[in-house]
Amino acid sequence: MKTSCQTHEAATGGARSLDELLLDIEAVTADAETANRIVSEVAAALHQIREASDSEQLAHDALAALLELKPGNLLELMLAAQTIICHETAIYLLAAARDQCQQPEDRHMHVLCVASLAGVFLNLAEASQKRGNTSATTETVEALLRDCQAKLNEVLETVRAH
Repeated sequence: MKTSCQTHEAATGGARSLDELLLDIEAVTADAETANRIVSEVAAALHQIREASDSEQLAHDALAALLELKPGNLLELMLAAQTIICHETAIYLLAAARDQCQQPEDRHMHVLCVASLAGVFLNLAEASQKRGNTSATTETVEALLRDCQAKLNEVLETVRAH
């Protein structure tokens, strides 16, 4: 199975540097500081979730995944960032739930968090679809995003507490 980096590289004709990818993200926001902050947040989340130390590769993965979702503006970029973090967290927790070395109550908590994240992911997908629908108001999409962020924060706090 191809990673989002490999898919993006194939679509763009080969490996691209971090600077090239960041320029594409900056074009979406028209604000380099905001683009850098969002990419940094996704890379930091990937760092925590994957427990990886290669920050340059994580930044590259974050940029490639964000670009794969083809955000057209800042709101869509934020939606893409939350979608990536939600997905990565769910995959991590699903693996933890399958770990036979975990205590049964911890495995159960991981399963509940995955179920909650599945709901968040569906809300993010709905927000993404509504975002592409010109009849949906920005307020509707933003309300869905706030709800998703609150649920995602609950899940992350639950996991951090264990």
